[in-house]
Order: sequence, then C-alpha cells, then structure tokens
Amino acid sequence: MSTNSTSLDDRTSVRYSPTIRQLRIVVAIIASSIIFYVIGTHVIVMPDMGGAWTIAVGPLDSWLGPAGLVAALLISMVISAIITWPDGPHTGLFCAAVGLCTLAVRTGTIKFLLLTHYRDISAAYLPLVGQAAFYLALIMLGALAARVMQPWFTTSRPWPLSLAVPWPLHSQADDTVPAGFPSSTGWLLDSNKKPIFASASLGVGLLALAMMAIIALIIEYITMRSLQPGQLIFSLIVSFYVAGFATGLTFKKAPDIFYLMAPMVTAAISYIVASHVAGPYPGYPGFRPAEALPIYYASAGVAGVLMGYYSAMRALHHGAVDSAHGTKSKAV
Repeated sequence: MSTNSTSLDDRTSVRYSPTIRQLRIVVAIIASSIIFYVIGTHVIVMPDMGGAWTIAVGPLDSWLGPAGLVAALLISMVISAIITWPDGPHTGLFCAAVGLCTLAVRTGTIKFLLLTHYRDISAAYLPLVGQAAFYLALIMLGALAARVMQPWFTTSRPWPLSLAVPWPLHSQADDTVPAGFPSSTGWLLDSNKKPIFASASLGVGLLALAMMAIIALIIEYITMRSLQPGQLIFSLIVSFYVAGFATGLTFKKAPDIFYLMAPMVTAAISYIVASHVAGPYPGYPGFRPAEALPIYYASAGVAGVLMGYYSAMRALHHGAVDSAHGTKSKAV
C-alpha cells in the first residue's frame, strides 16, 4: 500500500486507535523489561554480589556483559517494533530504553561506590565516564538499527502516522508533507540517501546537543533530591523530556542522532564535574546530576528525550497544518 493510497477507514480503524496503540506500547515495554532483566542479570554481576566494584565496572568487567546488553537491546527493539508496528522504528528504541530501567533499578545507586573511594573521589568517577562512553555506543547502535528498520514502516502508511502523530487531514491530496514541517524528521523518508553529518546538520546538531545538555543539567540539579532509583528515573525523564521538547522547537533541522546522544554526553559531563567537587555527605556526589549511574541515563534519559523530541514534532506538525489551512482559507 502506498502512502498516497491509505484510506480514511485505515486511519480510523480500531488497530490505530489511541487506546490500542497505547496498549501495544505497554505490552512492548513489559516484554523489553523481561528481556533486559533475564539477560542482564545473567551476564552482569550484580552489586549485591560484588559490592562497589561491580558498580564501577558495570558491563565492562568482561566481554560477556557488553555482548549480552547488545543482544538484549536488539532483541527488545525488534520485538517491540513488531508489537507496536507500524508506529515507527523509534518506538522500538523507546520501549527498549524503558525496559532497561528494570536493570537500572537492579543495579542500585552510586552511594557505595563513593564510600569505597572516599579518599580519592576521582577514582570513583573515571570508570563511570568509561561506562557513559559504552552506553553511548550502545544507543548509537540502537539508532542505527532504527534506521535499518525504517523502510519497514514508512512505506506502509502516511509518514506522519509513523511519527505517532495524528494525521488530521482526509483527502489524498493532503497526504503530502505540509510546507514548513521541520526537516529533522527527513530521515523517515530517505535516511540512507543523505549524510548524517553534513556540515550544516553537524553545526545545528552540536548546538542542539549543547542546549539539551544545559537544560537537562539545570533541571536535574533542581529535581534530584535523593539516591532512590525511582526518584532518579523520574528526574531524568522530566529533565530530558523538557530538554528534548525545547530543543526540538528551537532547532528544527537537528538530526535525531544528536537527541539520542544527549543523555550520555550529559552523564559524562556530570561525572567530570563531580570528580572535582567534594560531596556534602559521605556517599553523595558534590554535583547532583552525578547521582545517577550511566545505566539510568541510558534508560530513563533516552526515554525522556525521545518523548520530548516527538512532542516537539507533534506541536510543529500541527502548527504547520494549521498554518496551511489558514493560508487556504484566506485564498478562498
């Protein structure tokens, strides 16, 4: 079925209703949580078995940990994409990121790591910067997988629906891309035809990345009030949601890859800053955003930034549609 031949009945069918779509996403998140928990707990030594050392090395203690997390990510993305089809490839990555939160909670907090290295705080944060680099590579692999899966989705229905954006227009002539819609979602149309890091895209992307890191750090500094896993997850989701939404409205042409990089770049910055700041109490970082371990940034942070990114796309999409309708009305 071509994108221009999708009928109104298809758009309003039960399968594409908001309730059924949300139910599919919940099922995909549950499936991803089970996959990460089962695989993760078998390939990564949990802190309650190895103490602070296992928190410091994370999945980098052997080749089995990284290989297991890569397998869990790809399996989660494929299964989530099948369950939520045809919402779009980023939905699979989002469900996988939320599923990773289950393993993050199992990992624990940074407190015992800092207590172990209270004489040399920098020694505690250096391994975490290495973990941040690993999770950045893991997320980039997920982004690549989303691009590979992209043609499975955008050839079957109008591309705004692949963005999980309600498509309010009904005639076949309205299936075209509205004038003024941000080109940051162009990868959904021809992601493999244009270089990701073209000079213009690179400049805008770096500015978007810097803006997201600054906003996220500010909100994290305000909202991180304890080392409890639930509070850390809440803070990261809120921080990166706001950062992704504000940046999406500001830098309309920033490639999606920079949004996905933002959580781990912010994590690395947090650990570097915290390594030079004394904590207020033993076991607590001197810089609040460093309270969350890299796995929290890779799970809750990525989930939050994807929600913010797509919220911005929805807002811009509807704005472009309303503007187009307003122009048509004036012309008539």
